Amino acid sequence: MPTTDTALVYPGTCLFEGVASITEGRGTCRPFELIGGLATDFDYHWGDRLNARNLPGVRFREAYFSPTSAGQKPALLNKPCAGVEVKIVDRGAYDPIRTGVAMLVEARKYPAFAWRQDAWDQLRPYWIDTLTGSPRLRTMIDAGADVADVVGAWADELAAFDRQRQPYLLY
Repeated sequence: MPTTDTALVYPGTCLFEGVASITEGRGTCRPFELIGGLATDFDYHWGDRLNARNLPGVRFREAYFSPTSAGQKPALLNKPCAGVEVKIVDRGAYDPIRTGVAMLVEARKYPAFAWRQDAWDQLRPYWIDTLTGSPRLRTMIDAGADVADVVGAWADELAAFDRQRQPYLLY
């Protein structure tokens, strides 16, 4: 990870590893900060719609790049991609998971959007389900749920985990 901001955005933008039609910017100078798909399929309106959401601590700039490392997405290797650059403007307010979910919700509106599938896993054929631990995020986004609904779906589980871990926090 080349920058501190890369590490800060990673928990949310790594979710794009579960999207076949979008690169998480591997092979660029800003991996996980540059997110986009083929320039014929995605455009600058994605960033406009994300900025209109006024997500805390983050702004989006339109970005054009060609990833030189494809990982599991060879169709995007060395191809012109259009998308967004994630710019953290307030580290204290920034929420990487909410931001990543918002990015997925908006990206899902493009016809070229496709979840990454892996035929080797019969129980979880969608990589995003493996990344998130269940099909909940994917099925909610596919059904048209908005960010608050998706993030709210695990609020009770998160609160229970926070209570469970509290006795073990030393600092």
